[in-house]
Amino acid sequence: MRKFVIVAAMLFGASVEAPQRADAGAFATEITQLLNHAQLILGYIRQGLQLDNEIQMYANMLRNTKNNPNQIFGAIQADISALAQIVQGGQALAYSLGNLDHLFRSTYPGYCTNLLSPI
Repeated sequence: MRKFVIVAAMLFGASVEAPQRADAGAFATEITQLLNHAQLILGYIRQGLQLDNEIQMYANMLRNTKNNPNQIFGAIQADISALAQIVQGGQALAYSLGNLDHLFRSTYPGYCTNLLSPI
């Protein structure tokens, strides 16, 4: 009986075909593999768009850093000097208001302390 089982197992093993070889590659057959490849392609497209955007940013930076003519800075110098005059006028006004505050406090000594006291 033991020989019969061994012979039957050998005949069964010889009659069964070997499974086909499974190759992994770009040609997917399952739906999940196809979806994975689609997501990978979309990721590459996204990276390409990002690279294009960065190249455009560098082109803009190069265009904006070209040498500017000197006449552009002429108006800026005039604006800075006008601003300096405004600051000097504000400082003079603050100095004269300090004198005015001293004169007001000496003329009305009790009025200023009532304004600053808590309620």
